[in-house]
Amino acid sequence: MDKSNEEFQKKVMGFMLALLKLIRNFKLYPPNHPNIQSILDETWKSKEELFAEVENLKVALMGGVMFLGNTPLENPTQAVKNLIRMLSNIKIKSFEMNRAMSKEDLANFANLCGLDREEILLDEGKGDFNEEKLKEFPMQHIKVNEIEIKIGDEPAEGEMVVDEALAALAEGVEQTGKKVSVSEDQIMAMIDAILSRTQAAPGGGRRGFEEIGDMLAAQCSDIKDLKKNLFSAVARMTPEAQKDIFGETFTDEEAIEEDKLLLNLSIRNRANIIRNQLKQEGIDPRKLKEDLGEILNEESEVVELAEIIAREFDLTTTDKEKKAKYISKLSALVQSGLMTSTEVEPVARARDRGTVLIAEDDEEAASLYQRFLHSAGFETVVCNDGQETLKGIRSHQPDMIVLDMKLPGLHGLDIIYFLRKHKEYRVPVIIYTAFAEFQNEFEIKSYPKVEYLLKPVKKKTFLDAVDKLMPPPKKEETPQTKEGEEEEKTAEQIQMEEDMQKARGVQAKLLPEYLPDIPGYDVGTFYCSCKDVGGDYFDIIEIDDNHTGFLVADVSGKGVSGAMVMVMVRSILKLVAPHNLSPKQTLVETNALIAKDMKLGMFVTGLYFILNHRERTLNFCCAGHNPALIWRQNKQQCEYMQPSGMAMGITTSSVFENSLKEELVTLDKLDRVCTYTDGVVEAMSPEYEEFGEDRLAEVVKKHTHRSSEELIDEIYAAIQAFEDTAPRHDDITIVTLKVL
Repeated sequence: MDKSNEEFQKKVMGFMLALLKLIRNFKLYPPNHPNIQSILDETWKSKEELFAEVENLKVALMGGVMFLGNTPLENPTQAVKNLIRMLSNIKIKSFEMNRAMSKEDLANFANLCGLDREEILLDEGKGDFNEEKLKEFPMQHIKVNEIEIKIGDEPAEGEMVVDEALAALAEGVEQTGKKVSVSEDQIMAMIDAILSRTQAAPGGGRRGFEEIGDMLAAQCSDIKDLKKNLFSAVARMTPEAQKDIFGETFTDEEAIEEDKLLLNLSIRNRANIIRNQLKQEGIDPRKLKEDLGEILNEESEVVELAEIIAREFDLTTTDKEKKAKYISKLSALVQSGLMTSTEVEPVARARDRGTVLIAEDDEEAASLYQRFLHSAGFETVVCNDGQETLKGIRSHQPDMIVLDMKLPGLHGLDIIYFLRKHKEYRVPVIIYTAFAEFQNEFEIKSYPKVEYLLKPVKKKTFLDAVDKLMPPPKKEETPQTKEGEEEEKTAEQIQMEEDMQKARGVQAKLLPEYLPDIPGYDVGTFYCSCKDVGGDYFDIIEIDDNHTGFLVADVSGKGVSGAMVMVMVRSILKLVAPHNLSPKQTLVETNALIAKDMKLGMFVTGLYFILNHRERTLNFCCAGHNPALIWRQNKQQCEYMQPSGMAMGITTSSVFENSLKEELVTLDKLDRVCTYTDGVVEAMSPEYEEFGEDRLAEVVKKHTHRSSEELIDEIYAAIQAFEDTAPRHDDITIVTLKVL
C-alpha cells in the first residue's frame, strides 16, 4: 500500500472510532443530552479532516470486513471491528456519505445505528432491515443500504464492485508464485459477495453454492476448515436459496448437517479439494483415504473424480518422469477411493424375508436402503425411474416396495394407482420422500398397507416401518440351516459382498451415458453384469468429426481390485484416444501408463477399433481379446477378425508394442461389426457346453437385417435359452455397428 492510501485509511479509522462513540452515546442517552452534543462535535471534526480529501465515502460491510470503495480496510482496530459487528447486527450492509452532509444528517445516522434489532428489523428483530424506519431519521446526504454490492464485475450506476483482488482470490489465482493468504474475515466477505449476487435469480442458490465451493476449495487446505466455512455460508443464505440446494430450509443452525455439506457440492468442486492434495510432493495415504471418505457420496464417484483430475494432470505430456509421477498419484487416488473402510454390519441370517423393490433415482439413498434391507434379511432390486419401476414390479413381483414420490418419467402416485388397480401386485409400500404434501392424497390414505416417511433417511425409522409392514418371523419359524451350514455370515463374506456391490456401482459409472449419433450407421450396445463382477468395460470415444473409437475390454480381476483397474483404464483412455488415429498407438500409450501400477497377475484384454465415417473403414487393434465378428452382406457370411496382440498390464517393455498389429477393414452397405466379451461365447449350458463363436455367428446371420438394438436382444435371448438353468459366471457385453 502506498503512503497516501495508508494515511487515508488511518483517517477513515479515526472517523469510524468517533462514529462508534457517537452511536454508543445515542444508545445510552436521549438525543438532547449534553454528552451527545459533545461527542457529535468530536465526530464532526474527524469528518471534516476525512472529507477534505474525498467527495464521497462508500462503505460496504461483508463477512466482518469493511470495504472502502473496492478496497478492504486493512488491519482494522478492535474499535472498527466492533462497529462492523454493531452495524451488521442490524443488517446495515452499506452506507454512502457525501461531503455536503450536515451535522443533523450525521446525528440521525448515529441515532438510527443505535437502535436495537427489535426496533429496526422486521418480524420483531428476526427479519430484514425495515426500510420504512429510515423515514423517521431524515438524512439528505447519507444513503443507507442503497448500494448493490457485487464482486469482480464492472460497476453500473448505483453499484459497487468489492475488491477485485478478492475476486481474483476467489478463483484461486496465484500471485508472486505463492497463494495469497486470505483471512477468515475476507473469506466471509467473499461468501457474502457471492450470495448477494446470486441468490435473487432463479436457481441462484445452487449456483452461488457452487461458486462458494470453488472459492473455498482454492483457499481451504483442510477439509475441516472447508466444512466450517460451508456451514457459515449456508447459515447466511436466504430460506429460498437453502431450499434450492437442499430441498428444505433450516429454521436454526443446529438443523444444518455439516457432514452433508460437502456431498452437496458438484463432483467438480470436490475434485478440486483432492487435486490440491495430490499436487503436493508427498501424499499421506491415510489422509487421502479419510478425505475421500468425506467427499464421496459413494465409491463409484471415484470414476468421475479420476477423469477430472487426470485431465488436469495432462497425461499427454512427453515428459516421462512427470507422466510416471502423475500416474502414480492417480493410482493412489483410485485405490484410496475404492478401498475406503466399510462398516460391516452383522447379518443375523440369510436374506430369507423376501424381495423389496426400491424405486429411487437418488443413488445414495437407494444404496442406504439396500444396506438396511440386506441387514434385515431382504433381497433388493433397484429401479431408477417410473417406467423401469412398473417393469420391475411385473417381472420381480416384490414382497414390498420402497417408493420415492418424484421419479423420472412417472409420479409416485401413478405407481400407487397401478398397485391399487392390479391386485396381484398389491404389496406393502414404504413411501420415503422429501415432500410432505402428498401424504394426505386419497390414493395414499386409502392404500391398504403404507408407511409415509420424510427424508433424510434414518435407519431406525426405516427399519421400524419395514417391521411394521412385514413383521419378522418368530425365532422358531426361521428356516433351519442345513447340516454343516453356518447360520451367520462371516465378516469376510459380508466384506466380499460389499466389495462386489462397490465394484458394480463403479462399473455402472464407467459405461457411456449416451451413444453418439453417427450419420449412416446404426450403433447398439449392451451390458449385463454377473453376480460376481468380472470387469467388463466398453466405451465409445468421439475423436473428431470423421472418426469415432470403439473399445470393448475385460479386466482379469474381480470386485474392487478389478474396478480400480477399470477406472484407471477409462481415465487414461479418455485422455489418450482423442489424440490418436492409430488404435495401436492408443493401446501402447494406455498400457505404458497402467502397467507399472497393476497388481501382479492382473491384466486387461481389449479390442479397439476406429471408424472412419466417410471412408467406411475400421482400423482394428487387439490386445489379447476375443475376435471381432464381421458380417458381409454381399457374401452373406460372417468373418472373425483377430489381429494378434498380448493383453495390457503385463509388461511395459517393447514386447507389448511388437505384439500388436493393426488391420484395416472396409465395410459395404449393410455390413456390420460385432464385438463382445468372453461372457458371450463362454456362456455355459447345463451340459457344460459353451455357446461358442459358431452359435454367435448363426444368430447374427439370421437377424442381421434388424436394427442393432434388436439384434442384441436376439443374441441375449439365444444366450439365455442356451444357459437354461445353468448359472452364469461372467458379465456379458456386446457392441455392434451396422452400415445403413
